[in-house]
Amino acid sequence: MNKKWLALLALVMTVILIVSTILFWQDKNIEFIYYNILFFIILSFIVVTNRRLNLGVPVLLALSMLIIIHLSGGLIPVDGARLYDASFGPLPFDKIHHFVLGLVFAFLTASLFIDTLEWKLRKPKLFFFFILLAALGFGSLVEIFEFAGVTFLHSPGVGDYFNNATDLVADLFGAATGAIIMLLIKNGKDLR
Repeated sequence: MNKKWLALLALVMTVILIVSTILFWQDKNIEFIYYNILFFIILSFIVVTNRRLNLGVPVLLALSMLIIIHLSGGLIPVDGARLYDASFGPLPFDKIHHFVLGLVFAFLTASLFIDTLEWKLRKPKLFFFFILLAALGFGSLVEIFEFAGVTFLHSPGVGDYFNNATDLVADLFGAATGAIIMLLIKNGKDLR
C-alpha cells in the first residue's frame, strides 16, 4: 500500500476518533469512549504493522467505514434515541452494522491470508468455510470486547444474550456474503 494513502487515512481516522471521543465525553457515554480507545489501538497497530500485514486501500477504507458506521450509531439521534436503537423496516440498525462487520471481516481475512486465495479455484468450499469461520472469529472478538465493556463499565447499551446471539447471526450472514463475493472476484489480490 502507498504510504501516503495509509498516512492520510490514519490522519482522517485519528481526527474522527478524537472528535467523536469529545462528543461522547460531553454526553458522558463511557461505553463509546471505551470503543474509541479500542479503535485507536487497532488503528495504531495497523499503522505500525502494515508493512507486514500489507492491507490494501479497499480493506482499509472498508474498516474505516465500519468504524464510522459504528460511531454514527452512538452519535446520531433518531426519534429521541440513538441510531443504534432505530430500525429500518424489520432490520434494526445494530444488525445492519453487524452484517457489514461480517462482510468487512471476510475481506480482511482474505487480505490477511492472501495465500488462501489459491484455494478459490482448487477448493472453493474450503475457501468459503475458512473465510466464514475466520470472519466469525473476528466478530466474536467484537462481542467479547462488548461484554468487557458491559462487565467493567456497567454499560447497559449493548443488550442481553438474545442481542449478542442475533449480532453473531448478522455477522454470519455478512461473512457468508463476503466469502461469496471473494469467490466471485476474479483477482482477490486487488484487496492489496
